[in-house]
Amino acid sequence: MVQGVIFDLDGLLLETEMIYYQANQQIADKMGIPFSKEVYLRYLGLSDEELWKKLHEDFSEFGKENVQLFIDESYKLTKHLFATKPVPVKKGAYELLSWLKGQKIPAVVASSNTKKAVHALLEKNQLNSYFVKIFSADDVSLAKPHPEIVEKAAHFLAFPKENLLMLEDSLNGIKAANGANVPVFLVPDLLTPTEEMIQRSTKVFNNLLEVKDFLAAH
Repeated sequence: MVQGVIFDLDGLLLETEMIYYQANQQIADKMGIPFSKEVYLRYLGLSDEELWKKLHEDFSEFGKENVQLFIDESYKLTKHLFATKPVPVKKGAYELLSWLKGQKIPAVVASSNTKKAVHALLEKNQLNSYFVKIFSADDVSLAKPHPEIVEKAAHFLAFPKENLLMLEDSLNGIKAANGANVPVFLVPDLLTPTEEMIQRSTKVFNNLLEVKDFLAAH
């Protein structure tokens, strides 16, 4: 019996990953940096700090200043896109969250994004009221795949871990749930699930509507 649900945000609840990718690709093309969707997918689930570190490592031949400019300009463009364009909600998100609320099953967010960004994205789509607590990169010293953020969310929910559920779309998020001994459902986004992702997940679903239907039937 599920007594509490922990949600990832980017790529799980919201169609943000494509926006992040498009912003990165646009700036990379402008600067002549050999960025691609395949490169972007390698970084899924990392915190901002870890992502920036990886970018500096992977594109070091372009010079520290140029890589930092790429990061800064991509961030600015992403903010502009989020402010001026709708951020689509993933299929089944409203239905699942409404069902959980109706069942009095508490939901929390555990995201590698910053608290400011999480609140802004939730507010933009009127999702705030569905969550009793937000855990973000600002609340932990180690990002996913370290289990710290999942441990904090589980401690807050205060139910036996086997009665909790984590919903994730990335390998790093799945590893974080595994490390915290919390069951995890994989709902893939941009990345086709690898065998490791499938093996590490309790179950795999195509969308959040399927998750709602499964929980309602059990």
